[in-house]
Amino acid sequence: MNLFVIGFGYTAQRVVDLHGSGFSRITGTVRSAEKRALLAADDIHLFDGTRPADATLAKAAQADIVLISVPPGSGDDPALTAFGDAITTGRARRVIYLSTVGVYGDHQGAWIDEATPLAPEHDRVQARVRVEQEWQARIGDRLTVLRLGGIYGPGRNALVELRAGRARRLIHNDAVEHLARLYDAAAAVMAAVRCGRGGAWNIVDDEPAP
Repeated sequence: MNLFVIGFGYTAQRVVDLHGSGFSRITGTVRSAEKRALLAADDIHLFDGTRPADATLAKAAQADIVLISVPPGSGDDPALTAFGDAITTGRARRVIYLSTVGVYGDHQGAWIDEATPLAPEHDRVQARVRVEQEWQARIGDRLTVLRLGGIYGPGRNALVELRAGRARRLIHNDAVEHLARLYDAAAAVMAAVRCGRGGAWNIVDDEPAP
């Protein structure tokens, strides 16, 4: 089972670190040569948002599983524009798109679930919704959308921000925040790999945080 990762970010890298042994081959993209050197892997390709090399497109088309973890830009989504045709006509049986629970908008602390209508309030999350819909139109049930809460884990959490002097005290009355533990997000990706059907799933902690 081959995995192709578009964007070796914080979550995608942890998926590979924890579950990479479950794949026979792992290929993917990063934006810079510096990041590629840090990954110390042989089959990592550069993708800066423009047209990828033919060899990179070929690897995307040959993948059984595609994990997309790059956010959309202000205009067209770079991953969809660059890899859409290769993935649509390729052999991937599962395409996993990492999105955000922000697509639901502000519900004033009320509980939501996957059946809640989408109501994105800002350009960034409106773009997420467009990309979700465009991938769905292209590949149908082969798509699994994981709508993540704010990811926290090693090197990225409130204590790290406090030590670095970047912590802020925010007062939003009774507002709550949806968070997701890094290891749980990685496990959700693997659950999507094993799942035989598509759909959209919210990946957050059991309880919201103040």
